[in-house]
Amino acid sequence: MTSYERSYLLLMAFQTVVFALSAAVVGWQLRQFRKSMNYQAYHRHVDEFSRMSQLLLEKPHLNALFQAGPKPGEGPDIERDCYIYLGLCLGCFENVFVLRKKKWSDEEAWLAWERWFCERWFTLPLFHTFWSHEKSYYLREFQTYVNDKLREQKAASPLG
Repeated sequence: MTSYERSYLLLMAFQTVVFALSAAVVGWQLRQFRKSMNYQAYHRHVDEFSRMSQLLLEKPHLNALFQAGPKPGEGPDIERDCYIYLGLCLGCFENVFVLRKKKWSDEEAWLAWERWFCERWFTLPLFHTFWSHEKSYYLREFQTYVNDKLREQKAASPLG
């Protein structure tokens, strides 16, 4: 083997080591980026939930949603505000749904959100009105999910 061939083999070995190290660093950076994205997604959940709760404190009449809904005659402003609040909250839930599909949210957080919406939101009379008018503005996959949950609830209902 000539000195030229040895030099060439050493150079190739060095390039291979540098390439392997570069690939490992890029892989590590991608993992760190994914962790950062998951962390941001989780904190967005918390921020959205905090904002929804803050609105209930700032506008106590929105609580009418959870006490059998706005009563007839309470005024169009209360019903409109509840309708808008419902849209805001459902948009937040859609974000959580998408993050879960991308595996950027853990299962425990998802189940808490799902339970809350299924038990407290999907049962509201105003929700059914809202959904019949607004569902086309949501992602098709989310529409299917909500429609399936509503069908499950209807089937499980004693009046079903």
